[in-house]
Amino acid sequence: MNVYISLRGGLFKALGWHPFRPLPAVSDNGQFDYGDELHESLCNRVSRSTLEGAEIMINILKATSDRDKLNRYSETHLKTLFPVMGTRLVEFGSPESEYWDQIALVRYRNRDALCEMALSKIQADIIDLKRQGVADSYTYLTKQIL
Repeated sequence: MNVYISLRGGLFKALGWHPFRPLPAVSDNGQFDYGDELHESLCNRVSRSTLEGAEIMINILKATSDRDKLNRYSETHLKTLFPVMGTRLVEFGSPESEYWDQIALVRYRNRDALCEMALSKIQADIIDLKRQGVADSYTYLTKQIL
């Protein structure tokens, strides 16, 4: 999957073609609209400018019976956002669990790349697919040290 993401990202870059380039979500007054305290704490100007190096997002989830919504949400990330953002899958699959359905470790270049994706219009447009496709989830942000 990472080969696909890299090739697609390289093609977009080589052609200078970024039709899916995320746009910052802004409010009517032209200011960043973080939407909630979590985004504000993760993506404020200080965090985005001072936290350097790769970060790994660990996502574990239980899907709803409407897996199509989750699949469409995931597909948008894999085919659109990840190639443009230079994001990579470290690990992806089904955990050995009776409760959880999916686990993913996603590597972002840095905090700024994570925030650019999280605050993008594309992410805002597909967030309802995640809400409808995920029954339960936990997300952890870690710092890659090696």
